[in-house]
Amino acid sequence: MRRGLALALSLGLSLGCSRRPPAAVERPVAPADRPFARREAVDAGVGVLTAREWARVRRMSPAPRPEPDPTNRVADDPEAARVGYALFHDAALSVDGTVACATCHRPERAFTDGRALAQVRGFTGTRNTPSLRYAALKRWQMWDGAADSLWAQPLNAWENPREHGLDRETLAARLGARHGEALARVMGRPPRDSLERIADAGKCLAAYVRSLVPTEPAPFDRWVAGDRTAMSDAAVRGLTLFFRVGCVRCHSGPAFSDGSFHAVRFPNAAASGADHGRLEGAERARRHPLSAQSVYSDDREAVFPPDPTSQEDDGRFLTPSLRGVALTAPYGHAGTVESLEQVVELYAAGGTPAADPGATGARDVFLEPFALNNADLASLVAFLRALTPSATPDRGR
Repeated sequence: MRRGLALALSLGLSLGCSRRPPAAVERPVAPADRPFARREAVDAGVGVLTAREWARVRRMSPAPRPEPDPTNRVADDPEAARVGYALFHDAALSVDGTVACATCHRPERAFTDGRALAQVRGFTGTRNTPSLRYAALKRWQMWDGAADSLWAQPLNAWENPREHGLDRETLAARLGARHGEALARVMGRPPRDSLERIADAGKCLAAYVRSLVPTEPAPFDRWVAGDRTAMSDAAVRGLTLFFRVGCVRCHSGPAFSDGSFHAVRFPNAAASGADHGRLEGAERARRHPLSAQSVYSDDREAVFPPDPTSQEDDGRFLTPSLRGVALTAPYGHAGTVESLEQVVELYAAGGTPAADPGATGARDVFLEPFALNNADLASLVAFLRALTPSATPDRGR
């Protein structure tokens, strides 16, 4: 009866799935103590979207463009983006002249570095380098949300002793010597102080990063638009699994991210120790000298400061966009998960076990384990790969 209803619904949809797996689908066996997983194991693999699911899928495509940023009046200024490009590739903006933003955010690697943890100037970082391709879709930047805007974030990297390693006054002096005229031209005035010069540079960098969001549709977007050859049978089946096992709870909307923070218990980097994520990141955002509420913001009332944190925020990290995810391995805040297959397996297990000190915080209550067989796993990964368009060129020159 239940399968018949699902089939009837699929036939009633003018754009329903035309690609479906064979009728005989191997059912995974769920542990008896996991009723949620048992229910999902029964439902998974039908390969037919319900009317409600299809309506939600339609709202997840096409890929979004960055929303206006009232805190940065040059956010969409092409000249600001050109200056940002120059800043992005300037290794002189580091203590020894060897580190540029592009050192870790490499254009040919989807603006990541392909490493578990960044490595510059003989130092190993404490977190995985996130891709910048879809960074402009997020309000909160960094894994812990320690910056509340795209233009505030560069200061964190410039001052980090494991990254660019500059003190604030040296940074402002180098920006003035190397980019001062260009910054003043874009902003229409000279800076009032050193911190405003840094803020101006951050705003131009943000304009450049906003230009990196791909405009080419991913296979998923083409499939939603009506091209039924854009995704394989396995990827279409993976889409149904994406809904049925709960991925869409956090990876929602056109960006495939709810923009919030969750404790999934991804393993920390062994050498870095416990990472408390949002518990500490929110306070860093509140104290940030270039916050969206600071005097350097172009609209101090446009966004709210971070919500108060509690112990429940321990080990929570920003939900990354899944768009482009096939190009950004390894995964997790510490780069400790090497492949998409391993990511899915970690979620299916409900994250790192609670008794394991290798991960931080208590798992979010809605992150229930689920059962997948090998075909389910391959299908879900096929769908995740269908969220990635082709490589994006290094724009902004």
